[in-house]
Amino acid sequence: MRLVRRAIVFDEVVLLVGERSFAVDVGTPIPFAVGEFPSMKVRAMLRLLTGDRLGYSIARQKGSHWILYSAKGYGRVLLSDHDGGEMGGNRVRKVLCDQVGLELEEALELVKGR
Repeated sequence: MRLVRRAIVFDEVVLLVGERSFAVDVGTPIPFAVGEFPSMKVRAMLRLLTGDRLGYSIARQKGSHWILYSAKGYGRVLLSDHDGGEMGGNRVRKVLCDQVGLELEEALELVKGR
């Protein structure tokens, strides 16, 4: 999911995110802004995924690529470590929302509460 554009409709803002749209009042802070995801180390993301909350385990590893599967029914995750160990906020969001399948709010709670 990514913020595609904003469209002003009368007295509210309609946010088009992927295939969904959200209507919020003008001036209301957007709780799921992409910029809110912090950067983190790849090893920290690996610990987050393999923790009790998500229940992932490493199925295979080849070089710097890990393929993980969850015992709790979440999606398959392909994680790689090519950037010197650091993941930007956008990549953190893509892993948790697109690959794992969490909602943006859930993913933010998980990352900020680690």
